[in-house]
Amino acid sequence: HSQSSDGSHSLILIDEPTTGLHRSDVKRLIGVLQGLVDSGNSLIVIEHNLDILKVADWIIELGPEAGSAGGQIIAEGTPEQIIEVECETADYLKEAISGNTTSSKLAAEDPVAHNQQSSNRALSIKGARQNNLKNISVEIPKNEIVIITGVSGSGKSTLAFDTIYAEGQRKYVESLSAYAR
Repeated sequence: HSQSSDGSHSLILIDEPTTGLHRSDVKRLIGVLQGLVDSGNSLIVIEHNLDILKVADWIIELGPEAGSAGGQIIAEGTPEQIIEVECETADYLKEAISGNTTSSKLAAEDPVAHNQQSSNRALSIKGARQNNLKNISVEIPKNEIVIITGVSGSGKSTLAFDTIYAEGQRKYVESLSAYAR
């Protein structure tokens, strides 16, 4: 998908796109994902691959464990901010980006200012309680690569598909005429 001629953009959700890919293919995938964002789209990716995580604009870590022990925001921020937090991803990410010159575009930005974006710049989720999500609130920046990560069963797919996608689908159907519905 690319930006349409009327200037609108798409919200694209992708679940673990690196599964089964060779490392060289992951590099190509990163280029494609960045191209989607450069075309004016917003990208939310559920992923564990460190090559993808280290080039993310924003990371949301869910956990701390799986199932009923998951469903909470453990950390969120740029890759450089995530490595400063005590969470599952931090140690692995720190090792992956040490000495890496490809860093997040938002690294120098104040995380507090980032979270206080206007609704035009962020998708705002407040009090999500679907499945094992525990009343979480999060701001997801638009026109960027946002990665949702965490241990298996922590609520990643629930946040992306059961909450964000389902709400988008509901709003789309609501916009149709009664006849079209």
